[in-house]
Amino acid sequence: MKNRILVALGASAVLALPAALCPSVVWAQSAASQAPTWLLDRKGAEGVGIRAGNFEIHPGVGVEGGYDSNFFRRSSTVDPTIANSPPNAPVEASGRLRVTPSISLATIGARRLSDGQGTVRPTAHFDLQADASYLEFFGSNTLQRNRNVSANGRAVLQLFPGRPVGFDVDLKYTRLINPEIITGDANLAFNQDRLAAGGEFVFRPGGGALELRAGYRFNANIFAQQSGFTNIAHAAVVRSRWRFTPRTSLLSEVDMQWLNYTSRGAAQAVLLNGTPVRAKAGFDGLVTDRLGLQVLAGYGGSLFDAQYAILRQFSSVIGSARLTWFAVGGPADPRGTLAAEATLGYSRDFAPNLLGNYIQFDRPYLEFKANFSSRFVATLTGGLAVVSYPDLPQLANPNVLRQAAFTNFRPDVTGLLEYRLTDTIALNATAIYSQNISDVILQDPSTGLGFDLAWSRFEAYGGVRWFL
Repeated sequence: MKNRILVALGASAVLALPAALCPSVVWAQSAASQAPTWLLDRKGAEGVGIRAGNFEIHPGVGVEGGYDSNFFRRSSTVDPTIANSPPNAPVEASGRLRVTPSISLATIGARRLSDGQGTVRPTAHFDLQADASYLEFFGSNTLQRNRNVSANGRAVLQLFPGRPVGFDVDLKYTRLINPEIITGDANLAFNQDRLAAGGEFVFRPGGGALELRAGYRFNANIFAQQSGFTNIAHAAVVRSRWRFTPRTSLLSEVDMQWLNYTSRGAAQAVLLNGTPVRAKAGFDGLVTDRLGLQVLAGYGGSLFDAQYAILRQFSSVIGSARLTWFAVGGPADPRGTLAAEATLGYSRDFAPNLLGNYIQFDRPYLEFKANFSSRFVATLTGGLAVVSYPDLPQLANPNVLRQAAFTNFRPDVTGLLEYRLTDTIALNATAIYSQNISDVILQDPSTGLGFDLAWSRFEAYGGVRWFL
């Protein structure tokens, strides 16, 4: 029991950034996914597929072995007064085994349904993607007891696509494996089951150059072992796109959430309900045949139910920018045998956080992708997230300052190389480096121990996959 508060603090700090990377509809990508890197790019992961009626199916399975230098994301500082570092909690490296079956299924698009007399426009389009990864550890008994399964699933149904009036509905599920840091006890893990669902009415007046969307979204983050952190959110979303040239559009989005922690009295943290709002507008399109630009900027406000004077609100500019250069291939040469692109980007946003009400993050990043005749694939991504925390209150008395506002720096680099031996078999290698740079040690007066927010982690995997 004496480490319970520190356990909560540690998980809060470690889980801060993954939750923040996809807080809104615009940036909702696979940032919080724990799927293998080769699955994140669907176009590159799929093969020829199987035709079944009006559906195209792409099954696959991958097996990887690897190494993880610091699964628990512990500090390497040797200090007996720190709970999450040696000698109290040494860094533990482990061997890894990851087995990932996957499947994607979609109705055939209008181009594939052409009957030779013109294009057949479908009245509905369905798209399903799902994968699960069995995670095995080779190391101490504590590590082995953390074996588990992560998963991702997404289904989208579009009714009357391309018509003047349509309706879209989607469902997404993600299971994230996040261990308890200090003891490594699997029964105290911060594993999450994330469920998201939504529906939108779509209006395309005239020829479809203008698209208006209005809808509702539901999100639930369920913590099985730490139920006090479970939360749900309802959101109203309004979006628009005006395509004023075939490849250039103006975008806007406004969303308002109603966030509620269902059992916050059971959590060792100061958790606040609220109504976060975001409004953004911008540009998306091709500047030249080989240069694409997307810029979104606007306002974000946390609007939490501030019950304590020490707690702060987020109220500032949010946005993102992406500049992509299609070196070869791409829109200028879609049939080229070599496709390569490089992206320079930046994102700024905020998100609810289990440690200190909210966090703000600013992340510049670089991405490079190359595909040589669909035989050899190489990707490299890297970024530096600047994660800002507001003043932190004491848990026992939230009106008293515990830790003044501070900033952590989180660099990350991911590289993937894949070679396709045949049209259905590929060899791949992945390397991932992540680090949290911090000089902050959070103190817990009830135990006399501190929690070091600094850690570093290196992962390497090599394997083979079969795909269609």
